[in-house]
Amino acid sequence: MSKHKLIIYDDFFDSRYDGEDRDDENANELSIQKDGSDPARLSLLLTNWDQQGHEFDNTFSLTKKEARLLADLLTKWGNK
Repeated sequence: MSKHKLIIYDDFFDSRYDGEDRDDENANELSIQKDGSDPARLSLLLTNWDQQGHEFDNTFSLTKKEARLLADLLTKWGNK
């Protein structure tokens, strides 16, 4: 993968690849942060760019229970 940029603040995670070699070689970005309108939820934003530079955003919202289950899955995967 090329040109990887990772930003982490207290309540914000952002990971961007400006040309992912394992995929279609287009930029991909994942942002995760607390939901501004509902503190009981976590907002995920996945952005993809096409060959012409057009941006496509996909959003998803997790409950705290779902976020805990995802954290558990990531922890188990990370510890293997």
